[in-house]
Amino acid sequence: MKASLAKLPRMARLAGMAALGASLVVPAQATTFPSLTTIYVGVGIHDLVNGSHTFGTAVVCANQSGAAATVRWRFFDLVGSLKGEVTQTVPAGDTRTAATSHRPFFYGESQAPPFASDFSNGKVVVASTQSAVFCTAVIGRSDAEDIVSPLHMVRFHPHPGTVE
Repeated sequence: MKASLAKLPRMARLAGMAALGASLVVPAQATTFPSLTTIYVGVGIHDLVNGSHTFGTAVVCANQSGAAATVRWRFFDLVGSLKGEVTQTVPAGDTRTAATSHRPFFYGESQAPPFASDFSNGKVVVASTQSAVFCTAVIGRSDAEDIVSPLHMVRFHPHPGTVE
């Protein structure tokens, strides 16, 4: 006979929902790396002034490891020259942003390294001391908060031989 959620007593339903909610915030199983280890690469980043518009890339990383993580964002131009670097400590459960634009970008504390010149079609390499740091990236326009384009990033598998 099938059990229905509606047939359970109200307190049992609430307790079940609370347990589910609590399970969603438990830190991810993480590995502490002995040094900064590459966890993401994203290509197609921009830091560009084009007429009256400034385009920038924001890379947002959340630490779900249960311990503080050192995260480093390195920005490269099309030919692989290092254009800027940001290193931050990201507390457990917190989020930080590194951006190519100097305007505030999105989530957590954000930093932008000083860039020597504009560039486009570059790449970002994200390294961390914890495996349970998860990142995403967007390209935005400084004069239009709502005009952003997601940027696909490739995750380097921190636990070979396991399912992530």
